[in-house]
Amino acid sequence: MVSKLDSTPAAAIYGVVLTALAISAILPSIIVPAFFPLLATGLREAREQARESFFLLWRVFLVTSVPIALFLLFGSDEVVTAVLGDRYKSAGTPLAIVGGCIVLGFLNSLLSYALIADFHERRRVPILAGSLAVNVALNLFLIPRYGPTGAAVALVVSDALILAWQIGTVHTRVFSVPFRRLFVKPVAAALAALAVAVPLSTVTTLGAAIAAPCIYVTVLVLVSYVNREEWRPLIEPLRSFASRRTLRAGTG
Repeated sequence: MVSKLDSTPAAAIYGVVLTALAISAILPSIIVPAFFPLLATGLREAREQARESFFLLWRVFLVTSVPIALFLLFGSDEVVTAVLGDRYKSAGTPLAIVGGCIVLGFLNSLLSYALIADFHERRRVPILAGSLAVNVALNLFLIPRYGPTGAAVALVVSDALILAWQIGTVHTRVFSVPFRRLFVKPVAAALAALAVAVPLSTVTTLGAAIAAPCIYVTVLVLVSYVNREEWRPLIEPLRSFASRRTLRAGTG
């Protein structure tokens, strides 16, 4: 659509953005399907426990995905030019915008599997159809005026629509969503990160790109958004894997 409404070079620029999104989707595409059997079983046999596990993974996703978005928000120009060269520098702005889709993609993936696990596949049809219609309409309006940046805005808006719609459906059809528990601390952490990174970006954008994720994660650690006991089931398998690798390397 970008190539049709703008130009082939603009489509190449936007291709950088889509590639970054595809790479970012690898992690949730591995974790969420692995979690799906546990969620489906839990919804049948221990619904409250399944709810707690689901929103634990939600919180973990916010801890891991928002720092990526913050880094791209301030450092996308440097990342693009460092990796692809100055010819692709104009991809920096749409990449900074689409960084929000990384967060939305993590959460939308999780929510969609919750609906499927509770047999609400049909309710996803109007969600996807509505968001597609919004995305196409926005693209038709924004791409001729703003090129790849307009396409990035359209993608964020349509993904945000999917998120809001799916949250509402999960809240009413699957289990209640603890909005304050999920959102208050991350929003506060993001605001703290932006309060430091925005003025810092006038001096050094790379410094802001590094500072913002660090501040965000630090605040969430300090307020125990995901506490040590909740991290343990996620970290222990990684530690065991690392220990086995170290042992094999030592014996080799």
